[in-house]
Amino acid sequence: MKSLKKIVMAITLLLSFTVSNAQIKNAKTETVKIFGNCGMCETTIEKAGSLKKIANVDWNKDTKMATLTYDAKKTNQDEILKRHRNVN
Repeated sequence: MKSLKKIVMAITLLLSFTVSNAQIKNAKTETVKIFGNCGMCETTIEKAGSLKKIANVDWNKDTKMATLTYDAKKTNQDEILKRHRNVN
C-alpha cells in the first residue's frame, strides 16, 4: 500500500512539472526544504510563492520539500522564498 501511494505521488509530481513547465518560459526547477504541518500550510506556502507564468511552488507536507519551478529570467529562488517569509 505504501509503495502504491509513493508511485501515485511520483506520477502526480511528474505531471505537475509538465504542466508548470508548459506555462513557464525559461523554466528552472529546484527543491528546497520548507517546514509546515498541515494542508493550510500547504495552501499558504504554494500561494505565497507562485506567480502566474513566472513561478510555481509545489509543497509536499509529508517530506516538507517544495519544488520551485520558475522563469530564471524573471525571478530566482531567493525572491520566491522571500515572498514566503513575508507571508509567515
